[in-house]
Amino acid sequence: MDVRLAIGIGAKTYDGSKVSESNDPAFVNSGERFDRLKKDRVNMAIQSPWEELDKEINLYLKLAGIFMDSWTISSAELVLLYLQNPEATQEEIGIKLGIKQNSVSGRWSRAKIDEMIEINRVFQIKINNLLLRSFLSKSYWPTL
Repeated sequence: MDVRLAIGIGAKTYDGSKVSESNDPAFVNSGERFDRLKKDRVNMAIQSPWEELDKEINLYLKLAGIFMDSWTISSAELVLLYLQNPEATQEEIGIKLGIKQNSVSGRWSRAKIDEMIEINRVFQIKINNLLLRSFLSKSYWPTL
């Protein structure tokens, strides 16, 4: 199966009844990036107002794609269960999958879930810092 995902980061001020009716920066960034996915030979990427962020995160996503492409159905099931309930223990996940905790641990390692969690954490921190910096640089603060 060939799946592609482009994430556009930017302002969203208009809610159209269809995505194709929206022309806000988030949708423009997503559409532009999606159009380049196949040419760039990647299945997942972002485009934001911050070029340096895009370069770094897209490298992480490209590397993550390497191990996601090798996921088995079992690995993908495990990732889905983790994403649906990130607080669940491996024991609890094992019960849902009908396997023992040590089998969950093996799948966990093969699926590189710890690395995926770290990529997500870096992504969240960088986006939050850039948004905060952008917010603080605007003149939202009242003059005294």
